[in-house]
Amino acid sequence: MNGRKLPVRRRAGCVLVLFALAVSLPACGQSASQKSSVRMSALVDSLQPAITLEWEAQTGASGHTVYRRVPGASAWGAPVATLAGGATGWTDNAVSVGLAYEYKVHRTGTNAGYGYVRSGIAVAPVEDRGSLVLLVDSALAADLGGQVQDLVNDLTADGWWVHRHDVPGSLAVPDVKALVTADAQQDPDVEAIYLLGHIAVPYSGNLNPDGHAEHRGAWACDAFYGDLDGLWTDVSVNNTSAAFLRNHNLPQDGKFDQSDLPSPVELAVGRVDLSDLPSYSQSETQLVASYLDRAHAWKTGALTVPAEALLFDDLQWTAYPLSQSGHMGLAACVGPDHLTEVPPNNGPFSDHVLSTPALWSYQCGAGLQGTGSNNQVTFVGTTNGIRTQDVVQGDVGTVFNMAFGSYFGDWDNEDNFLRAMLGSGNSLVHLWSGIPNWYVYPMAMGGPVGSCMRISVNNTQQDHAPQNAGWQGQNMGRVHMALMGDPTLRQSYVGPPTDLVVGPSGWTTQFSWSPSSDDVDGYLVHRIDTVSGGFVRVTPQVVTDTFFVSTELYAPGTRYLVRAIKLVTSNTGSYFDLSLGASAQAMGPAVPDCENVPGGPAIPGTPCDDGDPLTIQDTFDETCACVGVSTIGIEEQVGRAIIVVQVADGLLVDMTMREGGTQPYQVFDVRGRIVLNGTLGPGRSRIRSQDLRAGLYVLAIPGAAFVHRFVVGGR
Repeated sequence: MNGRKLPVRRRAGCVLVLFALAVSLPACGQSASQKSSVRMSALVDSLQPAITLEWEAQTGASGHTVYRRVPGASAWGAPVATLAGGATGWTDNAVSVGLAYEYKVHRTGTNAGYGYVRSGIAVAPVEDRGSLVLLVDSALAADLGGQVQDLVNDLTADGWWVHRHDVPGSLAVPDVKALVTADAQQDPDVEAIYLLGHIAVPYSGNLNPDGHAEHRGAWACDAFYGDLDGLWTDVSVNNTSAAFLRNHNLPQDGKFDQSDLPSPVELAVGRVDLSDLPSYSQSETQLVASYLDRAHAWKTGALTVPAEALLFDDLQWTAYPLSQSGHMGLAACVGPDHLTEVPPNNGPFSDHVLSTPALWSYQCGAGLQGTGSNNQVTFVGTTNGIRTQDVVQGDVGTVFNMAFGSYFGDWDNEDNFLRAMLGSGNSLVHLWSGIPNWYVYPMAMGGPVGSCMRISVNNTQQDHAPQNAGWQGQNMGRVHMALMGDPTLRQSYVGPPTDLVVGPSGWTTQFSWSPSSDDVDGYLVHRIDTVSGGFVRVTPQVVTDTFFVSTELYAPGTRYLVRAIKLVTSNTGSYFDLSLGASAQAMGPAVPDCENVPGGPAIPGTPCDDGDPLTIQDTFDETCACVGVSTIGIEEQVGRAIIVVQVADGLLVDMTMREGGTQPYQVFDVRGRIVLNGTLGPGRSRIRSQDLRAGLYVLAIPGAAFVHRFVVGGR
């Protein structure tokens, strides 16, 4: 650990703990965090098509290098543009409508920095978001059965396939992990884990990312649940020097050795744990119920806030870019013009966050310690910033929040500030971001916050720079990074349709619904496929009406979703977003088909057999009569220059007298089904039909307008 321990003093019943840093005050003007950030936006032109990146000018810049890749790529590759230090933008004309792109801008010079955006023009909607493992504390499940089921319904309505497990809080970490692993092995589409309640907390490592020697040891490590193939050990770390017993780490004590993730995390992990928060007058059950109600209101558009962001950097004096993730991420999510930086001398930051509805906040400051119910030390926020006491007594106005300060990033303890934020006002997400950085820019294009967790936790090779890995200078993914909140949350939602009704229209299925409260482009209907665990599009195109008749057979018990679709223009691009779906189930008896079988496949337009050997393409008409096409007279072949001779094993087809090349052919049975097909050469060809059942068949050569009837006597 570099630097020296700064003084500790009492303030308002709390201990003010400053970072283990060397004090170095900036001269004036912008902070080190802002100077090291390229705060970006993007404009899109669908006619060109083109994407124009824009960023703020920075004194001392000597150049800008621009990189581009598709989301999910493992590397940035070669630069796509190299620009002068005075450049404040660049236009990419080599883009395609419907595709997403990621951009990195690296500024060089005395104030070097980085910025990131995800962009695209009318990017296609995400209709199936994958599967999610929902682990619910069984005590909460018993007390909040209806609300937990509403959560499952909302997740399904958003395109997530849910694997739910109600587990006792006493279930050990390995057993919880076994549930996740089993689901992931059976369902390769699992993308995320949602921990609701005080599910067992993994601990790992021998680290102190806040720089305090007395805090070195094992920290809470939810990322363990999301790593499906890493090697986690418990044999080497032997450290009991930490001031807090939970951080002690010994061989074979159930706490893992790894301070860095042993392999990339495959699954995003988010936790809503509002236990052990005695400063709130509400119980854990009441706090979780309020959170679930608030999340539902956010996802359905009942809760809205301005697309603004607040940033408070009370650690500017360190000359270390601790709030860089706030500058980069918040600027990308709402735009630099909508990012308000509150100066430290205008604190405390709680005065602003508790009075200002906004989409995002970022704050950093010296950490505060409080005294718990058993006189133990608690981690309750930042001085001059926000404290647990503040969010308990007031209502947080911001929805997505990032914060940094000593201690509270270690969150599994009484009245912990990182968790306490989720119990107040509009707050739905809280991240400890600064050592290392979180990268949240994909949320501007509709990405869920869980996807940002994977990007940030897996940033082991400086794919996103700088990482700000800690006072020790690590360059690997740190095990302590945790997402407090629902991992499926997005920063923007479309208002959903309501009142879906599913009923029969003859033999097929019809749908009607009430419109979205938003100005939307239309609607999509999906069938919830309980066999494969996914969502199957029923509407081939976007439906602009609130009524649709499908070609699907009416099958009672089948569940459907109708979702509104809207082209959303954000700070960095445009994308088609889908609302949560209105859900309904086909009810009542199955409709008898033309053969009087309830729910059977014999409906108008399907094949049948009229019993007449001289007809082909027999189908049921609208009255359920089986009607075929007569084959009498179809052997007229005058002038076709094609000779067909029936032989023992099939047909000989001679086209030597006909001009032209090869011709495709088809052989139909009397029900109009294709039983043979292939290609005939320009000379003599053989069609082998000896394996066909006895009956009448028709050879058709469409390109020559030729048909020929023949009979197969048997096998």
